[in-house]
Amino acid sequence: LERFQREAEAVARLSHPSVVTIHSVERDEGVHFLTMELVDGENLDRVLERGGLPLPRALEIAGAIADALAAAHQQGIVHRDLKPANVMLTSDERVKVLDFGLAKLAREPADEALGEAAPSMPTEARPLTDEGLVLGTAAYMSPEQANGLPADARSDIFSLGCLLYEASTGTRAFSGGSVIDTLHNVIHKEPEPLADRVPHAPMQLHWILRKALAKKPADRYQSASDLAVDLRTTRQDLESGADLLTVPPHSAPALEQTARPRWRTILGVVAAVLTGVVILAWLFGRRAADPTSATAPALSIQPITSSGLVPSAAISPDGKYVAYVESSEGRQSLHLRQLTSSESLELIPPAAVGYWGMTFTPDSTDIVFGRKYDENPSGALFRISALGGTPRKLVEQIDSSASFSPDGSRFTWLRKDFPTPGASSLMIANADGSGERLLATRSPPEVLAPRYFTAPSWSPDGGLIAASVMSDETRRGEILGFDVETGAVAWTSERSWNWISRVDWLGDGDALLAIASKDDEYRAQIWFVPYPRGAPHQITDDRRHYRLASPTADGDSLVAVAEAPTSLATLWSQASDGTGRPARIPHSSMDGRFGFDFTADGRILFQTIEAGELELAVMNLDGTGRQVLTDNTRAEFYPRVTGKGKILYHTRESMGAELRLI
Repeated sequence: LERFQREAEAVARLSHPSVVTIHSVERDEGVHFLTMELVDGENLDRVLERGGLPLPRALEIAGAIADALAAAHQQGIVHRDLKPANVMLTSDERVKVLDFGLAKLAREPADEALGEAAPSMPTEARPLTDEGLVLGTAAYMSPEQANGLPADARSDIFSLGCLLYEASTGTRAFSGGSVIDTLHNVIHKEPEPLADRVPHAPMQLHWILRKALAKKPADRYQSASDLAVDLRTTRQDLESGADLLTVPPHSAPALEQTARPRWRTILGVVAAVLTGVVILAWLFGRRAADPTSATAPALSIQPITSSGLVPSAAISPDGKYVAYVESSEGRQSLHLRQLTSSESLELIPPAAVGYWGMTFTPDSTDIVFGRKYDENPSGALFRISALGGTPRKLVEQIDSSASFSPDGSRFTWLRKDFPTPGASSLMIANADGSGERLLATRSPPEVLAPRYFTAPSWSPDGGLIAASVMSDETRRGEILGFDVETGAVAWTSERSWNWISRVDWLGDGDALLAIASKDDEYRAQIWFVPYPRGAPHQITDDRRHYRLASPTADGDSLVAVAEAPTSLATLWSQASDGTGRPARIPHSSMDGRFGFDFTADGRILFQTIEAGELELAVMNLDGTGRQVLTDNTRAEFYPRVTGKGKILYHTRESMGAELRLI
């Protein structure tokens, strides 16, 4: 009687086309009953016994249920027993939610003037059956219900997520050999990946299910109305025939490793100063049987996009996705793009932060990225699902992106000014950020970090971590292989470079890629570094200045980021009256890019590149009499000649900048 009376009072207050209507509460010869709307149709559980539904229909049904729940929640009513048996599909394909028999008033009806949404006050989870069993069907209960904890409107959202998963796949999200087993899986397990059941399901559906089925209520949709909006949008996108992002099946077989000629694709994001950003593709090959071969590969460029806003990117180990940062008006955002699609998904909206590199986890499901901002200038590494969600902080004090061990259980990164000021260290932590420890340290004049886009790389066999080390004394850099257990140097590259930053192992472990510049050359290129022996050689040789090269697990493709050639600078002269033709002043292609001025005696004062560093120099108008004025480890740029003949210029050390006179 208690349950009956509650159902009558709760449902009678609702008026919604997707909620069954209660006309009256009756009693006849001591029997209490309800007179309800007659629904001509079939229960959803009977429909799902025949298998999953087409995705547009599954989304349509779930959207109607979400609208019904939103109306109930607005009245302070939580269903608490949502399952396919309590949903009917009418003969004219409408949806009706039945049996609010477990409904409980969560609070007073919302103030319509305030437009209040889902209730926040929890209901009492008091069991009403004889043996203390928690009410509701186990496979559709929320984790908090399964634990006998208070359940609010977000519990209904979890149940709807279970129903949507089953409608999409034809399989329950959670099941077991007994009620206890099922409840255990609800609390502790995740459903089988949607892509394994529904290949080519849109990423939006993965994201909706991930958010609706989050174990913690705070991580779910906070209102059924928000869920309804996402369901409608995804259905509309599906029905429009748009090229949607999809997630590949987790069970897809791994690519075979053979001794065939290895063709690799480099997907390059070219960040230009004066032009747009272009993602390029190059095809190149090398003989797998001869890892020491120095044969330069042939390159073929295929432009893919050109946004003009991308400073950093990474490719997933499976080669399916590219994560990238967009930077505009002092704000940066994180995005994901499927390489077979022209559509991108915004994972994190624009904010006044700086991203410090990124990488995918070995299974390609999550992205780990570094981020710094005013309130946390030392930065932190965060982890976010490739489907979106709330980023989770892993570790703080970071000066590079991360690199994972082959089994994904640990990751490594670089940290400056640790353990002492001026020192820089190679760090290791568990995949969840716990167990942080120092593996190796370099002290001045040797530097691991901070350096431009540098990053370490964990070897495919798990035994070494490779990292580049620069010397402020010799102004040369090399690659070192640090033993993962002891931190000792177990391998050193066969050559050094004028400048070197990021290194990445190729998937078979027979070589690394490095971003480096050769002697007397400013432009950093992509280098192929054989392991354990062989002479390094350039893969690229063009006018771009490369920032990073991020390969896939099989080494068949990589994403590269480079400054476009139009961002390079040269000095030209022309008569002040406009006569004659402009003439280039010979020497470095980077002369004057970061500022120039004229001295009192008519010479040119300019910024240039010497031994990989930004320096100041002077020369005559015809390029003769060139003289470098500065010679230290600082970067000097934007020079100006004062009225007293002094030179005022900027110098940058780490993150700061200052003005100096010489």
